[in-house]
Amino acid sequence: MRWIRLITLYIFWFVLVVFLQLVWSNAWVWRLAAPQFLLMFAIVCGYLFGFGEGSVVALAAGMIVDLAFGRNLGVGMLLYFWLAALAAVMGGQRRRRSLWYLLMVAVIAFVGHELGVTVLTVVIIRIGGGGLEIPAISVWLTDSVLPGLAINVPLAALLYFALRYAGPYSALELTRRELAADEKLQGEKIKDS
Repeated sequence: MRWIRLITLYIFWFVLVVFLQLVWSNAWVWRLAAPQFLLMFAIVCGYLFGFGEGSVVALAAGMIVDLAFGRNLGVGMLLYFWLAALAAVMGGQRRRRSLWYLLMVAVIAFVGHELGVTVLTVVIIRIGGGGLEIPAISVWLTDSVLPGLAINVPLAALLYFALRYAGPYSALELTRRELAADEKLQGEKIKDS
């Protein structure tokens, strides 16, 4: 019964987030920034549910981004995978997974995403022999990164609450998993002493 709930809710949330990404991402553009529903979903899943589940969600989300938005297949998958893995590692180092720490992880991951997309775009265009005018860092920050943070960090907070209380695991089960991870960390610290 637990696996049915897990799979059903993952499918529900994934379909909902993909729908929001495809429908609303163009409607909510501010300067050069748009909401990254799939990226934030992958980061929050990695943070809350760990490396395994976060990686699967990130690879699927990256594949959809690659297919839907015309990037080279695999670039989004790789980038999303690494960012979800980063969120999982940062979330695994905490005894309790708090909203404030998630927001810090979301800021780091979003800046990493923007930097990764920019660098990969420049590299791919330069390898292909195309000319590309690279904007100044100040323009990139004010037109892309800062507006993107203003849009996507609150989105990460909303997804955190949605997945924590209506996600694949109940809030009680997440608390039990956090306590078990805390006991494991305490046991490792005692062994090291």
